[in-house]
Amino acid sequence: MWQTVNFTLPDTAAGIKQDSDSVLTAVSGEMSAAQSRLSGVAGFIPVTPSPISGNAGNAADLTNRLKTLLAVNAQFICVHPYVHPVGDKRGDYTYLSPSGCRDAVLAKLADPYEKLPASECGALFLKITGYDHADMAAKLAVFNNVFPVTSLQLVQRRAADLSVHENEKYIFGNGFISPKFQSLEERQHQTNKMMDARMARLVAVSHGYDTQNIRPESLLSELINKKRIQTEQADEVWKNLCSSFSGGSGNAAYLSGSVRQIRHDFSRLAIREGAHILSVICCWIGEAEAMTVFREVLGI
Repeated sequence: MWQTVNFTLPDTAAGIKQDSDSVLTAVSGEMSAAQSRLSGVAGFIPVTPSPISGNAGNAADLTNRLKTLLAVNAQFICVHPYVHPVGDKRGDYTYLSPSGCRDAVLAKLADPYEKLPASECGALFLKITGYDHADMAAKLAVFNNVFPVTSLQLVQRRAADLSVHENEKYIFGNGFISPKFQSLEERQHQTNKMMDARMARLVAVSHGYDTQNIRPESLLSELINKKRIQTEQADEVWKNLCSSFSGGSGNAAYLSGSVRQIRHDFSRLAIREGAHILSVICCWIGEAEAMTVFREVLGI
């Protein structure tokens, strides 16, 4: 059955973050301790591994789990009103009912020229419908802001353009009536670009010898600060990622089995017509494992 899309941070991603916390949470304290040890160093500096290295032994496992989550080996199709000859063409406008959109997807699932999986597989369907072009563009914008799909972005742009055309009919652009100052890139002029490239060779010689004036203690101190900043940034990036998965738009359904079985089950999903004159249905089909990221992100 169709389920309402509710964007959610993938459980797999949350598990990876949890397993990496033993390293991330220890960095701040260890960097402070390292800075203290460095301040007391005079002369010879013994090389010893960081105490945190013992907690980072699962780094390769975390990398493999992330690659598995994001390794999408699947085929994709997007049926929308502006695909010829699917939509109902009326002048500058094109319409497509939910049932008509479903029938078009069913036809593609039975198309002998399509090279779909021959064995058991999984398929995720996304359905977004709109009452008019403005409503369609708004719903697509909500979805694309969290999970951008190129095909849906193009549909969103077309729907938004038709909405403007429908509301205004005629658009008169006003050009500049007088010159205006514009920002100038420092290397916009060819002479400046050439001088920069040639003079850099001269400056590079001085930089090469200048590096010998930097003490190893200073380099280690910079490295410690850099690691501290990287850890803070990683934590902030994670928080931003979590907050980005919110809201939802459209409905989604996951089906599995042979392509023939998936087509049969998809044909039995309830379709509500109502006043919806615009419809988009996307389908990702491939190995069941490849559908994990879509199912977790869409919250189904």
